[in-house]
Amino acid sequence: MATYQYNKLNLTTYISQLYKDGLSKSEHLNDNEIEEFIYNMGIFKFKGYVRAFKFNLSLYTIDDVLFLYLFDKFLSKEILGLCLTFESKLKSILVEECYNHTDNPFFYLLKSNYITDEFYLKKEILDNWKIRSRPNNEGYKHYHDYYLHTYEFVANKEKYLQEKALVSDTIETNFPPFHYLTESATFGIIKVLINNLSINNQHISDIIARKFGFYQSKKFKSYLERINEIRNRCAHNGRIFNRTYRSVTAIGKYKSFRNENTSVHSIIDVYLTLYFLLGRLDSFSSYEDFYSQVIDRLFNEILNDFEISILSKKLLHKYDNDTYKKMKNFITKGMA
Repeated sequence: MATYQYNKLNLTTYISQLYKDGLSKSEHLNDNEIEEFIYNMGIFKFKGYVRAFKFNLSLYTIDDVLFLYLFDKFLSKEILGLCLTFESKLKSILVEECYNHTDNPFFYLLKSNYITDEFYLKKEILDNWKIRSRPNNEGYKHYHDYYLHTYEFVANKEKYLQEKALVSDTIETNFPPFHYLTESATFGIIKVLINNLSINNQHISDIIARKFGFYQSKKFKSYLERINEIRNRCAHNGRIFNRTYRSVTAIGKYKSFRNENTSVHSIIDVYLTLYFLLGRLDSFSSYEDFYSQVIDRLFNEILNDFEISILSKKLLHKYDNDTYKKMKNFITKGMA
C-alpha cells in the first residue's frame, strides 16, 4: 500500500477544479461569499458533502452542496435534541429504579453494588460537581451553596456506608447523593453506571431495559451505544449525511417499520430508534407515514430556523420551487 502524501489544498483552486469537473456556479452567491461560506465550514468537511454528488456532479450547482450542508447542520441539531430528551428520560428512570431497590442515596459508592469488584469511579464522574472545594473548578452553584455548606461526607459515610468496602477514595471528597450525581453526569457516564450497577443482585441494566420494552439487556445496551455515538457526532459538529451507523436489533413497532426501510445503517433508522425509545412511534400509521412527516417537517422548518445565518438565509430563500423539490428528493433518498 502507498504512503499518504499530503498536498496543501488551496480553496480557490479547489472550487475552480469543481467547476471544471462539471459542478455549476452559484446562482445566488458571489465568489467571496462562497469562499467565506466554505472557509467557515471547513474545506475537509465541504469535500464530504461534495462526494454525495460525485456521480452526477454536472446536474447540480455549488448552491446545492451548500444547501446540503445547511440541511445536515439543521438535521444534526434536530437529532441532538431528540438524544437529549431521551437522555433526560433515561436519567429519570435510572434514579427512580435505583431508589426502588435501595433507600441509601450513597449506594453507588459500595463495591457490593457493582457487577465486578474491579469497578471504580472515574475522575470525570465526579468532576462535574464541585466536590473538592477548589475555587477554580467548574460546578453547579446551587449544589455548592446548598449541599457543601450543609452536609459533610464524614457523617454521611458513618450513616450510610458503615465501614463497608467502597469503590473510590473518599479523602477530601464530599460525595453527592446519587440523584445529584446523575443530574450532571454525561451520557457516557450514565451508560457506564447502567451497565455496571447491581443492587441486591438485581442488575440495573436488566431493570431499565424492561422499562423500554426489552427482555434482553444486551439488545438495549446496543441502543445506548448507537445513541451515544450519534449524540457525540452531533455535539461535535460532525457530518450526519452520507455516512453509515451502528445497527441495532429492532423490536415491536420499530421492527415492523424497519421491514419497509432499505437500510439498518441509515440516518432515518437512527431516527426510528429515537422515536421508538421516546414512545413516539404510535402516532404514525406506517413507516411511509413516519418517513414523509419527518422529511416534510425538516424541510419546512429549516427555512425558519433562527440559527441559520444571514448568508445561509440568502441562499435558502432564493431557491426556486423546482430546485427545492430536486434537493428534497436528493436528500430524502440519501437519508434512507
